[in-house]
Order: sequence, then C-alpha cells, then structure tokens
Amino acid sequence: LLLGQRKLFQAALLTENLAPKKTPDAQELTVKIWWLPPDEVCTSALCDDAIVDRLERELSVLTNPDLRNHPNLVNLIGYCCEDQGSHYGVVYDVRSKDSLLNLIEKDDFTWTQRMQAVLGVARVIEHLHERN
Repeated sequence: LLLGQRKLFQAALLTENLAPKKTPDAQELTVKIWWLPPDEVCTSALCDDAIVDRLERELSVLTNPDLRNHPNLVNLIGYCCEDQGSHYGVVYDVRSKDSLLNLIEKDDFTWTQRMQAVLGVARVIEHLHERN
C-alpha cells in the first residue's frame, strides 16, 4: 500500500546532445514521481515515513547487485527527494519493458502474453528466494 499519489511520465535521456528531436542516442525512460497530498491526514510524519519506507524498499531491491541486471526487472537510473521530503522521484530504464498495468489495459494483450508476464514475475520471485 502506498500512501499518497503518484504519476508516471515517459522521458528520453539524450546521451550525445540536448536536441529535442528523437535521436539514435536517446534512451527511453520512465519517471515515477510520488507526492504527499495536501490534506491533514497525510501531512503527518506517519504518511511521510510510509512513502520513504516504500521508496527505500524499492531502491533496496533495484540496487541489489544480484538483481541489478535481472531480465525481468527494470534498471534503476536514479532517484531524488525534493521540497523537504514531499516529492520523491525515481527514474527507470524501460527499454523493451512495459508496466503490467499498461499491458493489461491493451486490447491486444493475449492470454499467452499474460502467462508470459506471470512467469516473468514468478522468475523474479524465485530469484529473490534463491538469493536470500
């Protein structure tokens, strides 16, 4: 459970120049930004701690050397915290990968592809159990 809200953005990391056009050197990325909603419930330290804990758990998995290059996990590019801890951002390398939510919503996501996605998740879980 993640308290707060999040948005996903598609971006491109340009390695050669900063031209806005798509170049062969552009790397497709996903940027996930979490922020605390401005209501009284989530202005408490408890809500902030929950988001920080979630982010720390996610980062510990994605920075684990045994999982860093697993074919069924996205690669972590970087992360940051801004505005006195009310905004958190994580940048992923998503070349050739898509989120399960995006795949499920597509009309052409077949049952065979769904089973392949389930097997991919199972392989990551198996890998985690073998390493711990």
